[in-house]
Amino acid sequence: KYPSYGVYETADDRYVVLAALEPHFWENFCAAVDREDLVDAHHSSDPAEVAALEAELDALFRERTRDEWAADLADEETMVSPVKTLAEAIKDPQIRSRDIIEDGSPPRIGFPAKGTGIGETDESVPDLGEHTGTVLRQHGVKNLRELRADGVI
Repeated sequence: KYPSYGVYETADDRYVVLAALEPHFWENFCAAVDREDLVDAHHSSDPAEVAALEAELDALFRERTRDEWAADLADEETMVSPVKTLAEAIKDPQIRSRDIIEDGSPPRIGFPAKGTGIGETDESVPDLGEHTGTVLRQHGVKNLRELRADGVI
């Protein structure tokens, strides 16, 4: 596990993601948060150094709210992003521009990979138990009527 690639809690009990695996993103992050002293700990194999870095990052991210981190690092190439709720994600302009929101109750975010020349797919969510019989038969279960009568399925 690398502390430079993880989810961290913020001052408002929300979360941000740090995904600075590449050295230049890590260096940018350390400079942006005025912690150049952490640069050399990137991808350390020393368990004590890894634990110390993770503790430093835990404490650092707890100093500001999720939205403060997002605003403060918005113009930096740091690979830090806010973790959004489903409601926030659905309203996000980038998500909206990709036309992947499936309206319904509740609305959901559809499959994000889009392209040309791809046929239609069935991305519907199956009803509870819709495929139970098929799956059980594929695994050799033969007493489906008994299982249904006994309330097992």
